Amino acid sequence: MILRTASLLLAFASITSIALGVVDSEAFQDFLEDCSDGKLKNVEETLAANPTWASETSADGETCLHVAGIHGQVEITKLLMKLGVDPNLLTHMIEDPEDGPIQMHALSWHVFGGHYESAKLLLEHGADPNQLMDSLTNERERVTVLDMLEELLAEEDLDDIPEEEIAPFIKMKELLIQNGAKRRDEL
Repeated sequence: MILRTASLLLAFASITSIALGVVDSEAFQDFLEDCSDGKLKNVEETLAANPTWASETSADGETCLHVAGIHGQVEITKLLMKLGVDPNLLTHMIEDPEDGPIQMHALSWHVFGGHYESAKLLLEHGADPNQLMDSLTNERERVTVLDMLEELLAEEDLDDIPEEEIAPFIKMKELLIQNGAKRRDEL
């Protein structure tokens, strides 16, 4: 009965594209650290015991899919997609409690981290490249992931950065456009 309930909750999170809830425990923080560090066996074992954790957030607004993305953990991302985690999962990252949370989706974290393979995997599993999120530079503005990527590239003096550091982001922009990404003003 418990496993069936957990499966139903995970299915609900996938349908609604929202994180299930906030888990504020040391064990959940350890789980997120394993997601960040790419400890696949630990993540598999933890999810076997706690299947809803695949879509739940920390008190800081992080999910396993989001932290795997920022750290480029492709194998963790593959596992989560295999388990049916929604690639459009939204979270509310809290950078500054006075400013309130920033709403972001999993694809934005993978793109922000410059992790082409994991972003490609999310797109292959139905991530919406035009799903709106809060801007990283203007928290009152809603943008697409393409807008965010262009903001990141515009902030840097590209002449001072080695080509091998910029190339993944240029390749990422091409991937997004190939998958129908648009700027907010084009929607």
